[in-house]
Amino acid sequence: MLKKENGAIFILIPMILVLIGAGISIIQSNKSVLNKAKELEYVTEKTENEQYNTEVLFALKNNKYINKYGYIKESYEIENESCLVDGEIINLNDKKINDDILNVLTKLKEGLEISNFYNKITKIKIDNVKKIDIYIDSEGKVIHLGDTDNLNNKIVYIQEILNKENGISGEIYVEDITKVNFKEKKE
Repeated sequence: MLKKENGAIFILIPMILVLIGAGISIIQSNKSVLNKAKELEYVTEKTENEQYNTEVLFALKNNKYINKYGYIKESYEIENESCLVDGEIINLNDKKINDDILNVLTKLKEGLEISNFYNKITKIKIDNVKKIDIYIDSEGKVIHLGDTDNLNNKIVYIQEILNKENGISGEIYVEDITKVNFKEKKE
């Protein structure tokens, strides 16, 4: 009789272990699903915070602006310190600009803010990431920046030319820092 009971125990033990293992798998699976749900909730919350952030990176036409995360937002009051960005590369109907353009704009703003002419900038025209033009209407100058490569060096050259050619309308070419020059506007 003891042998029959021992045989039943030997059969029951593996069954119990299988059931325990299945229970552990279900618990781990549920934890994994909960963790994924929490990650998705965080990403959604983060995206919403980025989307509704009102910190102006640059102003656009039609009372719109680009926030620091690249979202194009509407506003009836855009800060005066934000110069206007325009050009073929920015579609005002888009919800968000692409990351490459955002990186260029962020780098551009960070570089220009430390210059002594940032507050004079009227408009920045970007037709593509390699063709950026900066307008300083109060001095009658257009700066052909090109791209943001060697931006700090370009800003130094621009500042020198602005100081040297003060009061003279014209165009500053710094696309290629080995061929920096100023062309006076002929009237």
